[in-house]
Amino acid sequence: MTMKTSRAPFLSFVVLLALWQTPFAIGGEDQLFLREKIEKAREVVDLKAKGMPGFELRGDVQIWLKKEAASDGKYLFIWTPEGKWKEEIAFNGYTRTRVGDGRQYWQVRSSEIEFGPVLELDRLLKVRRELKIEEGDTLKGLRSENIEGASLECIKKTSHSRIARTLCFDPNSGELRWYTPEVASDTVPWRFRGIEYSDYQPWEGRRFPRRLQGFNGKQKVIDVQFEEIRPLKQTSPEQFTPAKTATSWLDCGDDEAWKSLHKLQPVYPQIALERGMEGTVVFYAVIEGDGRVSNLHVLRSAGSQLDQAASAAVSQWQYQRTATCKESAGRTETMIDVMFERRH
Repeated sequence: MTMKTSRAPFLSFVVLLALWQTPFAIGGEDQLFLREKIEKAREVVDLKAKGMPGFELRGDVQIWLKKEAASDGKYLFIWTPEGKWKEEIAFNGYTRTRVGDGRQYWQVRSSEIEFGPVLELDRLLKVRRELKIEEGDTLKGLRSENIEGASLECIKKTSHSRIARTLCFDPNSGELRWYTPEVASDTVPWRFRGIEYSDYQPWEGRRFPRRLQGFNGKQKVIDVQFEEIRPLKQTSPEQFTPAKTATSWLDCGDDEAWKSLHKLQPVYPQIALERGMEGTVVFYAVIEGDGRVSNLHVLRSAGSQLDQAASAAVSQWQYQRTATCKESAGRTETMIDVMFERRH
């Protein structure tokens, strides 16, 4: 049995009974050159950097829960130079409003727990986070890839725990055009296995993609199309005042808030092995301020036996706050994947 874990921005855990294939790479690439390429792309999309003017970002969102039809929604994000922000998401029968100050945010939502597709939307919108290089990461240049008709320069980023992600850039502009996380299951229809970034708009010396599309194989699962980024109009304090019913959560911006301290390996139930049961359990979870995992809810079931085995392990996991988030306090909502796969 081999195991892999993944985080960013959502936390994943995988129990595998099969070997994973890694991308082929060409040697001789300079780590510094590749690092500078990623860091430059990360700086370019940072609309909330110190000294940047306030802005307003509106857009249309589509999420495919099924292949046949998409759910249509609206998105709004407002950011002030002082670091205050407001975000609104609205679908038919669902609304969520957040206001934050860079250390924590306050949330009002029409549902008790977050829906999996909306958590995936949150992940899609964190462009800058996917470009962060952590201590211990190693980089390899890959052969040029032809993705959606474009020839892109790709870099494989592998963490110290051997989790790999692929970042592909436009060779002329240096813009991030494609991102592939290592751990993702095509059996969960609303989870993406690749993100395409396009239609970059210049803004005050930066550039940000106005279209972000998440794919599960060839199936599009999320599509966000922003209007033009606009200068922020005059605001009032009331816009950023939390509602009385709002709950508070940790806000660490585009940085990772938590790192794993202890993860108990789920046990593959013997009867499930004998019956050939496989699948991915997807949990909604809350990481409490002390790093404990609470409020586990199954968003995607793999069958009661696998669900129970996964829950028994995940409920004992422990996290600790990262160095970049030590000044922030509070809880975090996330998704946790547990994948059971037999060796064939």
